[in-house]
Amino acid sequence: VAVKKIKAGSRIEVQDGINRTALREIKILQELTHRNCIGLLDVFSQGSMSNVSLVFDFMDTDLEVIIKDNTIILTTANIKAYMIQTLQGLEYLHLNWILHRDLKPNNLLVNASGTLKIADFGLAKLYGSPNRLNTHQVVTRWYRSPELLFGAKQYSICVDMW
Repeated sequence: VAVKKIKAGSRIEVQDGINRTALREIKILQELTHRNCIGLLDVFSQGSMSNVSLVFDFMDTDLEVIIKDNTIILTTANIKAYMIQTLQGLEYLHLNWILHRDLKPNNLLVNASGTLKIADFGLAKLYGSPNRLNTHQVVTRWYRSPELLFGAKQYSICVDMW
């Protein structure tokens, strides 16, 4: 297993308990059940709710490490397999009205058998309300879609597909 500790946030959030972003991440993770999305096994706190830990499936590495490792030769078959698994995970998210909003190689985890799982749902959000405005300050800058770079406040799955 792997454990992720969530920070409380501001003083006001500490007084009120866990912050909204963390609650949204936990809620989304609890509802996900797909072979290409990271599995949340448990949630626990030590002491106060300001120190929450999430327990996940263990994954050996991430796609960024694989890409940057010169000793690993990525074949066309490897690339296709990673692409298909990413798209299958994304399809599941989008069919369940979830935008990840932070897809990048180090949020695509890979285990020793080559299974890829989408991880880090800290910026994920439910979408679908026609007039809902969103922030354009999502996704690591190098991976932002053009509409986010230009400050769009209404967007959908296109930001994950970019």
